[in-house]
Amino acid sequence: MVFSSKTNTPYTQMFLTHIDEDGNDSPAILIPNATAANRAINIPEFVNIGYDDMTTIDAPAVAHYQYLGRGNDLMAERQYEKAIAAYRQVLEIEPTATRVSSNIGMCLIE
Repeated sequence: MVFSSKTNTPYTQMFLTHIDEDGNDSPAILIPNATAANRAINIPEFVNIGYDDMTTIDAPAVAHYQYLGRGNDLMAERQYEKAIAAYRQVLEIEPTATRVSSNIGMCLIE
């Protein structure tokens, strides 16, 4: 059985154990390198819904990458004002994204 736990960190980690037919379980083993140190594990199998009912999985921890990609695409298309708007959305979510500030500067120069 695979399960997640926050025993060791503030983020969930993935563990593996075996439960036999009598209900006896083996010691849980951490599955190393299953996630980045600052991310949580989210295994869709743990969601109590039918397979066909799951249409999306949101990952708020990386949501800023969507806006970053959009900003980069708009910048490449020379749509600088729209690119700046997308980059500002990145900074609202991830204020330490210094590369984004540089990209905003490049848009303003153009």
